[in-house]
Parts: sequence; structure tokens; C-alpha cells
Amino acid sequence: MVKAVQQEQAIAQNIITRAMEMLGQTTDYAEVIKKWTESERMGLAWKRYDRLEWIHGPNEQKMKVHRGAAAVDENIDEGSDVDFDLDVDDTMGDDGVTKEFDDERTFELVLKNGLIIRLQAFDKTTKKEWIRRLRQLAKYWKYRSATDIQLFKTVRKYNLELLNIDEEAEAIVGQFARKWEVSHAHASPELYNLCGISACRSIHISGVLFRKPRRHATFTRCSVILSAGTLLIFQDSLRKSTGKQLEHIHHEHISTLDLRDCYLYSGLLTENDLLYQNRTFDNNKPGHTALPRIYLEDGWTSTDEDYMTCFAIWHGRKKSLFRRGGNAEEKALQEKEGGRRSRFKLVSQLGVPGNTMVFKARSRAERDHWVLAIQTESERLAQAEEVRIVGDE
Repeated sequence: MVKAVQQEQAIAQNIITRAMEMLGQTTDYAEVIKKWTESERMGLAWKRYDRLEWIHGPNEQKMKVHRGAAAVDENIDEGSDVDFDLDVDDTMGDDGVTKEFDDERTFELVLKNGLIIRLQAFDKTTKKEWIRRLRQLAKYWKYRSATDIQLFKTVRKYNLELLNIDEEAEAIVGQFARKWEVSHAHASPELYNLCGISACRSIHISGVLFRKPRRHATFTRCSVILSAGTLLIFQDSLRKSTGKQLEHIHHEHISTLDLRDCYLYSGLLTENDLLYQNRTFDNNKPGHTALPRIYLEDGWTSTDEDYMTCFAIWHGRKKSLFRRGGNAEEKALQEKEGGRRSRFKLVSQLGVPGNTMVFKARSRAERDHWVLAIQTESERLAQAEEVRIVGDE
């Protein structure tokens, strides 16, 4: 068996050498072949349909995997072509499954975790347009994410130098800061701007948070989007029953939380909702129980207490019907809105237990941005309803 493999490798090397000599004799490929033989690794392959398969030899074993040679491409010839103009029924099956692989209108997205998303466009021109715009978006968000986190680091470093403290002391000073510390600190207008208040973008804020849906649950990593007074929560990590994290592509939509009739609180008030604490004791820092954390994806560090990085959203379980204003007020509201208006309004019932959803950010600075954004959206919803509290006449 070993002798046969050696013979096959020798034959493959002989074919490569003869092919290089033949191409080197031509004037068109002489310089290219010379450069390849000096700096590139060459192997023997043959084209089978739409894929390249390596033949034999140690060089071929070290080659990068090409499309069609990985396990992700085993079902490349299955499925039927997609009818882009067909109205399909709403079923639990996959929509737009294709069995025909057209290389002219197919492109792939290679993710950081090594997985591949293959997409097929309507035609070749549409495919090129998709590729061009996706590259622009990928480049923009790469630099945008790096710029945002660098802005956080720059502002924190400037405040540490301004107050003459270190990051560990800042975790305590920032939590219980008095008028003197706040008045001498620097607030960046780039971090706190009017874009969210003026609703200049459809998405107010988005990012990764750790979510605990119930009081006795555990925190799980999720992607959250705040838009139009609604929190959209998507699954960010997928794990086995043993706890091992799995590489995945699809971010499943977990829940949608309407901020109307919700209450938001943060800081020390969330301590009773955590139910767990990192009770580490240090003789040099008694009373400080938080562990220093570093996030390798962008190098952000934090030593804040757990309850200072959390905020909670409470919403009632039960709702009651309340009658609206009198006849004169009802008529005025109908004329203002230009249509019929219900005489009853469904609101959350107070005095009964509700659901509390706790979110945890990576640091106190990120938590403040989320709290400010959610508060702005809640106030915008309240202003749209024009709720007024008046006394008895």
C-alpha cells in the first residue's frame, strides 16, 4: 500500500514538472511560471464539473480547501431552481430551496466562525450588485465598530487622567459620584448626541447584551435591537446540552418587547433581581466583589459591580379596560384623529405581579447608553398618546 502511494506521488510530481517545462517554453507564461516556482506551492488537480479536486502528493494535502471539496458542499447538486416571482404558502419548511447550482449567479459569505452562507441571485448583474454593496457594508461596519469602541476607550482614558484615578477606582467613583467628581469630568458630545432624540435613524441602538428573562433564570448572550419603541431580541449563542458552544449561522428571533406601559430601572435597584453575586473577597479591597473582566473581541475592560452594569424592564401580566373621557372629550378626539375611536382603553393593571426582564451590559458606560435610549423611546411613545392626568372639577 505504501509503495503504491509513493508511485502515485512520483507520477503526480512528474506530471507537474513536465507541465511546468512545457509552459515555461512559451513566451506568454515564462515569467509567470518562474515566479510560481519560486514563491508558490503547486499541486496536481483536475476539474470535475464545478469543483477542483486535488490528486496525490504532499503538496496537495497542504492546499487550501476549494469550493466543492468541503463537507458544507456535499449537497451542492440537490434542490430545484427558485422561482423568484412565485407566491409560496406560509409553511414550516424552508422557503426558496433550489436544486440547480448556477455558478454565474451564486456567491458566498464566509463568516468569522468558518461557516459559509451561499446565496443565489436573480441574474449575474444582480449578483455583482449584491457583492459590491455587501463589501461596502462589511467594510463600513468593521471600521464603525472599531471607531465606536475606540471612542469609549478615549473618553474613559481622558476622564481617568482628568480625575487622577485608575480604572479600579473609577468603578467606585463612577457608581457613587458626587457633584465634585461629575462637574470635573468630561462628557463627550460624540457619545451623547441628539441623533436618538431626533430619531434620525430607524434603529436607535443595537448591540450584544446578556439577558435573564425571569427572576430565577440565568444570563444568556443575545443580540438586541431597539427600534420604534420595541426591543427585538435575537439568539446570539447556541450550545449543546453539555454547555459546549456550537458554531451557527441563523440568529433565531427570541422575543419582541413593546416598551409601551413598561417601567425601566437600573443601578442599585437591580441588585434584588440578580439573586447571584460574585462573592470574591480581597483583603486590599473589602466590599468590592466584582471581578475584573476583559472582552477579547475588542479589548474592552471593566471592573464595575454586577448590579451597576444591569438594567431591568418591568411589564405587567394583566391588563384592564378603562373608559376614556366624556362625550365632549370623545368627540374632540375623534375630530382630531379623523376617525372612530374606541371608548375603552386597555392598560396594564397595577398592584399585581409582573414580568421583569433583566439585561446586563459589559460596563456601566454601555448600560447608561442603553438606559438613555430606552428612556427616549418610552417618552416618545407616551407623547404620541398624549396622556394627561387632571383632577376632579
